[in-house]
Amino acid sequence: MTDKMLLTGLVFVGHHGCSAAEQEVGQRIRVSAELALDVRQAARTDDLRDTENWSTLYKEIKAIVEERRFALVEALTEAIAQQLLEHERVSQVVVRVEKLQPAFRGPLESVGIEVLRTKPKA
Repeated sequence: MTDKMLLTGLVFVGHHGCSAAEQEVGQRIRVSAELALDVRQAARTDDLRDTENWSTLYKEIKAIVEERRFALVEALTEAIAQQLLEHERVSQVVVRVEKLQPAFRGPLESVGIEVLRTKPKA
């Protein structure tokens, strides 16, 4: 069984979408990530150097959402997943990205994409 690190409900303003209005005005984007990694060493040592730093992960996700632009939420979600897999200790990620103000009207909370990605075996 693998341990999991969770970052849940991160909300940013991003300029993602197929329409010019979405790209120009921006909208609230909620991101959640689940990272598979072994935290036993960090639990034994109580040392941040033996795990991943939540602050670093948050800043990486924030930069992708706020500084890059994608037409599709699928592409945004994939970019976040690939960035998180760059961390040496992380073997697998589940990333969920939701638009909280979709460009169409309807009784809904959000629309989004969730991906599961596993680091290739070396």
